[in-house]
Amino acid sequence: MEASVATVRSMCEQLDSDFIPLRERAEAAGMVRDYLIRRRVGELDFLEVRVAVVGNVDAGKSTLLGVLTHGELDNGRGFARQKLFRHKHEMESGRTSSVGNDILGFDQEGQVVNKPDSHGGSLDWTKICEKSSKVITFIDLAGHEKYLKTTVFGMTGHLPDFCMLMGVGTVVSGTTLRGLIRLNDTMLLGPDPLGSFIAIAVKSIHRKRMPVKEVRGGQTASQLGSLRLKFWFSIILLQYPPDTRRWVGNITRRGDKASVHFRFIKTPEYLHCDQRLVFREGRTKAVGTITKVEKLHGHCKVLV
Repeated sequence: MEASVATVRSMCEQLDSDFIPLRERAEAAGMVRDYLIRRRVGELDFLEVRVAVVGNVDAGKSTLLGVLTHGELDNGRGFARQKLFRHKHEMESGRTSSVGNDILGFDQEGQVVNKPDSHGGSLDWTKICEKSSKVITFIDLAGHEKYLKTTVFGMTGHLPDFCMLMGVGTVVSGTTLRGLIRLNDTMLLGPDPLGSFIAIAVKSIHRKRMPVKEVRGGQTASQLGSLRLKFWFSIILLQYPPDTRRWVGNITRRGDKASVHFRFIKTPEYLHCDQRLVFREGRTKAVGTITKVEKLHGHCKVLV
């Protein structure tokens, strides 16, 4: 390996380039070293690479750039993207409507030089460029269809060297009720408005932002990855306005109990036996437990 390193170092000297070691790690076949090779520039000059960031609306383009350029994670409520927005309506809607720019500077050793101001959290572009050997200029473009002309202008007018296309997979979060979910498991997501389920592969699992390989029953996690029903419902009436003519079975007043047959009109949901439910229709309120689920004409019939 040393002979190879010496050869590459000699080539870099002839090409007036820097040869900088970055990291070293052990692999099955032996040691692997990563080096940074960069053309030398003057003290008052730097290399620039322009990257246009495009993707669907709400894909997280501005949030990602805010984290990259300011070195601080988002708080889940739009903290990172606020640093890139320039207009009041952007801050209120959380969506980019103009062409935004931000920079990420690297010194001669390949280290990030961005240091946000300790008071306002803004970046001093002059100081970043003075310390940088290479600067990446991110062009933040709108994702909403009504700003398409603005996005096209940003793509053509800024002459980007590269384009970073962002997309978002299906991300779900919650509590695992039972069983075990592992990375690369195939699960069914649904139901959709037609009562169908979609097979998805679990690409990543995070617990409290920490990546894990599995999650068990009772644990909360977020995963990258409800059926049209009729059901019987054993209910207890909590509130029933006396001035209404509605009735459910033979119950007419608060505290009455009955076994009632329900059917979803639209928007399928996933239900199972022994599941507790609370429902409300106007001022009428009741709680109960699903007692039976039946398959009927390609759909499920649930008895509660």
